[in-house]
Amino acid sequence: MCEYCFGPLGVEYNMDRAGKLMTRKRIRNGPNSMWRYRDLLPLEGDAAIDLNAGFTPLVRADRLAKRIGIKNLFIKNECFNPTDSVKDRMVSVAVSKAVEFKYDTVACASAGNMSLALAAHAAAAGLRCVIFQSAKQDDARTAGGGVYGAEVINVDGTPADVNRLCVEAASRSRWAFINVHLRPFFAEGAKTIAFEIAEQMGYYLPGHVIAPMASGSMLAGMARGFHEIRALGLVRGPEIKISGAQAHGCSPIVKAFEENTNVIRSVQPDTGIRSLCVGNPADGIYALRAIRESGGFAASSNDRAIMDSVRMLAETEGIYADPAGGAVIMALRTLLERKRIRVNEQVVLVVPARGATTPDPADTAARKPRTVKPDTAALKELLDSMGGAYGA
Repeated sequence: MCEYCFGPLGVEYNMDRAGKLMTRKRIRNGPNSMWRYRDLLPLEGDAAIDLNAGFTPLVRADRLAKRIGIKNLFIKNECFNPTDSVKDRMVSVAVSKAVEFKYDTVACASAGNMSLALAAHAAAAGLRCVIFQSAKQDDARTAGGGVYGAEVINVDGTPADVNRLCVEAASRSRWAFINVHLRPFFAEGAKTIAFEIAEQMGYYLPGHVIAPMASGSMLAGMARGFHEIRALGLVRGPEIKISGAQAHGCSPIVKAFEENTNVIRSVQPDTGIRSLCVGNPADGIYALRAIRESGGFAASSNDRAIMDSVRMLAETEGIYADPAGGAVIMALRTLLERKRIRVNEQVVLVVPARGATTPDPADTAARKPRTVKPDTAALKELLDSMGGAYGA
C-alpha cells in the first residue's frame, strides 16, 4: 500500500528490455501455462510455483450466440485452471513471490475460490497456509482448503468482519497475506488472461471483452495486459473495449460508472452471488478507469437473471459456470439491448470459475476450521496459539 495515498501499489517493467525478450517465438516455445509470459511477470528468480494455471481454452460459443442474438461470440473458460477458477493465476504469482521473499506462511481472507487456490499452491510450495472466512459460509469450496493442509479460521461474523480481522492479523503477524502484503503481485496474474486471448486469436484483438467485477483486480489486470502486449508491438487490430459485470445487489463500480463519478461508494452487499459480493472493491477505481479509457461499459443484473444465464450457458455450451459467469452473459445481453455492442462484433466473455455441484466428499479428510470472535483479544489468543508471532 502506498504510504502517501494509501492506494494499491503496482509493478513496473522495463518495457524496452521486455520487448527484446518477449517475442511470439519465445512465447510459443514456453510452458503450456501462464508462465510462458514470465518476461512480463514480477519474478526475479526461478522459483515459479507452477501448477499449470492458465493457457485455458478460448472457444467459439455459437449455440449461446444464436440464443442471445450475436454472431461472433467466444468464451475464455477459466474453469480449466488447477482448482477450477481464475484465482489460480493470481495466486501462482503471489505465492511465487512469497517463496522469493522467504516467507514460511501465506494467508488470505476469502469467500471460496481464492482460498482453494492458495491452499493448493501453498502445498506445492511447501508453505504453511492460513485461511480466514466467515463461519456463516457453507460453500464446499471453502472447506476444500483443509484437504491441502490449510488452517481454516471461521470468523463468527460478517464478510466485512472477516476482512477487518484479516487486515489486523496482517499488521501483527509475520505471515504473507495475499490480499495485503502481496496484493501488487497477485494482481499481475490477471494480465495473463489478456496475453492468452491475444495469442489464441492470432495476435489480432477482438472488439470487446466482458469480465465480472468483485474487487475489480481481474478486470484492471486484464486491461493492463492488453496495454502491455500492444506496447510490445505483438498485436494488431483496433483498440479493444473492456466492459464489466456485477450483481444488482452489490454493484458499486457500476453505480460509479452510471453516475459518471470517480467516487466508488462502499455498499452493504444484498445478493446471493457470493463470488461478486465485495461491497468495498479495493481495485474498483482502476477497473472503472480501464472501462472508461477503453470505451467500454459497466452493467449489473438481478440474481434471478444471472442464475438463468448460468443455466443457459450450461444448456447451450456444456459449461457449468460459477454465477459470475452468468453475470457476464447478462451484461452482454444488456449492452446488446442498449446498442453498445453490435451484433457482428467479435466479443469474448471471461467465465471465471466452475459452478459448485455437490458437497466435496473430501471434506471428511480436511483439517477442521477454528472459530474466532471478531475482536482483537480473541484474534491475539488464536494467533499466539498458532505461532502467528502476534506483535505487541
